[in-house]
Parts: sequence; structure tokens; C-alpha cells
Amino acid sequence: MQLNSLDELADSHQSVNPTIVESITPKKQKIGFSILRVLAVLGFLSLPGIVVILMAAPSILSGGCGQKAKQSEARMYVGSILKAQEANFLETQHFSSSIEALNIGIRAETTNFKYFVSSTPQASFSYGISQKGNLKSFVGGIFIVPANRAMTSANTQEISTVSIICETQKTGNKNPAPPSYQNGQLSCGQGTREIQSKQIT
Repeated sequence: MQLNSLDELADSHQSVNPTIVESITPKKQKIGFSILRVLAVLGFLSLPGIVVILMAAPSILSGGCGQKAKQSEARMYVGSILKAQEANFLETQHFSSSIEALNIGIRAETTNFKYFVSSTPQASFSYGISQKGNLKSFVGGIFIVPANRAMTSANTQEISTVSIICETQKTGNKNPAPPSYQNGQLSCGQGTREIQSKQIT
């Protein structure tokens, strides 16, 4: 009889233990499963996310900040060509007719722009023409002027140069109208706007 009681007690423990385990285990399993689920979801989303970013990168770069970064190349190159023309004029008393002759390491063509110069005895124009339909083009002009027009305190026999850089108002690969210097005033050509002008001494 006592043995039966012990057996019954053991049976009662066996019947209780699963209940206790079940009441505790689901919480542990639930926590572990939730973490695994989160990790799995993040892992699943990360791959498509990377793919989407890589696919969207070209379109992002082709507009907004990407356009400005690419156009800054042309603006910098045109400005560098103007400075080189000014230095060349001071040394040789004339403007160069080609970028190569200036020997400043600027290629005549890059991925996004073509560069060339057009010079006269009194002025030189530097062009950065877009090769992409979504980029603007640039043109710069440097002009020989009597120094007394550029600097009121200068000797009237001296000469100086003034320059201007213009940007097309619209994107495209057409050559922009060159800037001009008339009556002591620098101005951009039709369809362009001034982004920089200064006197070079």
C-alpha cells in the first residue's frame, strides 16, 4: 500500500512536471524564436536592400548631388584653362590656341565633357561641353583690357586681363554662346548665366 502511494506520488510528479515545463519553456522558446526571427528578417532584408541600393545608385548619381559633382569638374577645368591663358599671355603676349599647348595636364576629353579653346588677339574662350544630356556646359572668357580700366591706380600704358565663367541655363551638349566684354562690363552670352568673374593681375 505504501509502495502504491509512492508510485502514485511519483506519477503525480510526472504529471505535474510537464505542466511546469510547458509553462516555463514556451517563454524561453518564444524569446529565442523571436531573436532568430528578427535576425532572419534582417538577413533577408539586407540582401534585397543592397541590391536595391546598387540598382538605384546610377540614377541617384545622375541627378542632384551627382550632377553637381560632375559639373564641378568642368567648372574647375575651365577656370584652370583661363588661369593658364593669363600666365601664357604674360609670358608670350598672346593666348594659346589649344589646351595641349598650355601644358597643364588637362585632357581634351573626359567621360563627361569635351574641352577646347578659341582665341583671338584680344580674348580667349575656354569651353567645357557636356557629353551627357543631363549635364550643363560651361564657357569662360579672358579679355585683354587697359590696366587703367581694371585698376584706376595703374599706369595707362599697362594692360591687364579680366575673366568670367558662365554656365548654361539648360542641360545639353550644344556649344554655349561666348561671354563678352563691352564698355568695361563683363557679361555672359545668351542662354548662360554668370557663376564667377574676376580681374586677373
